Amino acid sequence: SDGQLRGALQSRQRAPWRLFSQVDIYNPERLNVDAQLLKRYYEERGFADFRVVSTSGEQITDRSGFLITFQVDEGQRYTFGTSQIRSEIGGLNGEPLRRFVQSRQGDQYDIRDVDETTKDMEEALGDLGFAFAEVRVEQDRNARDAVTNLTYVVEEGRKVFVERIDIN
Repeated sequence: SDGQLRGALQSRQRAPWRLFSQVDIYNPERLNVDAQLLKRYYEERGFADFRVVSTSGEQITDRSGFLITFQVDEGQRYTFGTSQIRSEIGGLNGEPLRRFVQSRQGDQYDIRDVDETTKDMEEALGDLGFAFAEVRVEQDRNARDAVTNLTYVVEEGRKVFVERIDIN
């Protein structure tokens, strides 16, 4: 609903109880943040192809405020398909990381499951001695069946070294 989508935004409509808040003051830079928040809102509810087509902020003719408009394309709602793990690090089999996969085949797509899986895998890789390993997600979307298959790719990350230690 309109109200649910407005609730996902950082910008707010004017209200008497927000006397000292800045969220109801028009800020054109906040539109980009609001567009990302809308994208996230939809991705948490199965819409993996969601995109913001355009945003605009126009001053109302009587100069009493601004009208913010988002034109969006929801796309279709997806479910999770298969999840695979591919290791590109020699000597590391990705199968022990399978227990960290949050999504289940047939469940509604939710970007939070993907993010949580990635975070948990990277922490586990650090515990296994692969401190610089990174997990990248490849999505293969089948629009006809409304299914997205995931491949978690484990890669060697960029190594960062301590250059100097100062003790005062």
